[in-house]
Amino acid sequence: MKFEGIGFKNSIARVEYLKGTVDTSSDQNKGTIIAIYIPIKA
Repeated sequence: MKFEGIGFKNSIARVEYLKGTVDTSSDQNKGTIIAIYIPIKA
């Protein structure tokens, strides 16, 4: 999936800084899902 907006790129950079990941799934007839995973320390 290609993203060109600076806002989303900034969000991805922040997630990566926190050692997290971003998963995206897109379907023309169903929409887009963006899942952000950030590990937490217990």
